[in-house]
Parts: sequence; structure tokens; C-alpha cells
Amino acid sequence: MDWRRLTEGGAKVTVPADLAVLEAEDDLAAAVDEDGHVPGIVVLPCPAGSAEAAVTRTLTVLQDWVTDDRFAAGRLVVLTRDAVAAAPGDPVADPAAAAAWGLVRTAQTENPDRFVLLDAPTGSVPAEVLSAAVASGEPQLALRDGELTAARLVRAAPAGSSRPAGAEGWRLDTGPRARWRPSNCCRSTRQHRWPPARYAWACERRA
Repeated sequence: MDWRRLTEGGAKVTVPADLAVLEAEDDLAAAVDEDGHVPGIVVLPCPAGSAEAAVTRTLTVLQDWVTDDRFAAGRLVVLTRDAVAAAPGDPVADPAAAAAWGLVRTAQTENPDRFVLLDAPTGSVPAEVLSAAVASGEPQLALRDGELTAARLVRAAPAGSSRPAGAEGWRLDTGPRARWRPSNCCRSTRQHRWPPARYAWACERRA
């Protein structure tokens, strides 16, 4: 996964003009005012403390969000602090927030376009940034150096291992401690109709 700065050409969604922030002990009903007005954006700051407390609190609000029809047209922004490494040298300083981040990512696959993840450094996050996060249409974002970045899947780097050099057939054997290593590749004394890579896989399956 990589993080890319948002551009103006990205997807956009309609952003509600109002938002509410849930306090530490508030349930979702606290976001609805006395006149029954439901805000279009509700912000859930990830609570500090243990991973269990953060996940439990987040899960409760997520479940209420998807079961309460009053919030069907809105967006719930889960705000974490230092939960992901979104820039070079970024520390994941809050394991509890990282656990909540993983929970919300799972919820996003089950309920598309209902939740937005936003990771930010400590300090206040302006309402304009929260609205811009929702407007981007991105499910997972990070605020770094005053700019929003979005998570992107990228091709993984090669693992570093490769098949042995040479044209001879080879097989994968176990070493002294039965470890699978490239150094344990041996020349094969028999001819096989399988290509070398498939034969190595077969050796491993039969071991």
C-alpha cells in the first residue's frame, strides 16, 4: 500500500453542510439535535487507551450507524491519530488506533460509502479538512503536512529469491533443519515432465 496526494481530478461526492463530533462517552443519538436534525457528517474520534477499548467503542458506533436509518445518507468519519505510516519515517505510535483502523477497513468492505477513515497528527482538524475528506470520495485518507493523501494499492516489490541459474533441472531439498531455502536447491538426477518451479512445489507438498 502507498499513499498519494489527492488531486483535483479525483472522484467527488456531495458534502453535507453540517457535521457533528461525538464526545468520548456519546452514543450516536447525541449527534441528533433537539429538533431531530441529523447531521450529514458525524466524526468519531478514536478513543485513547487500550486496543480493546478503542475497538469496542468503534464497533458499537459502527453497528449503530448501519442500523439507524436516520444516518443512511450521511458519512461517519472515524478520526485516528498516528494509526498508519502514511509518509516516510511515519511512526505507528498508537497501536490501539491501528486496531480500530483495521476494524473500520473491514466494515468498509461490507458497507461501501458509509465510513471514511482519516488519520491525522495530534492537534485539531479543521472542519474544512473533514469536509474535504468526505468530498474526495476516498475511503481511507491521511492528513500529513496539511495535505490529504489517499491509500493506493501498488505492485509489491520482488521478494528477492529466484530460481537457480543454469539449464539443468533442479529440485528443492531440505537442509539440516528442514528449512526451505534457495541454498537447498539441488541438481536433479532425473528428468521430469514438470517445469522446475512446479517440481519444487511438488517436492514441498510431498515433504
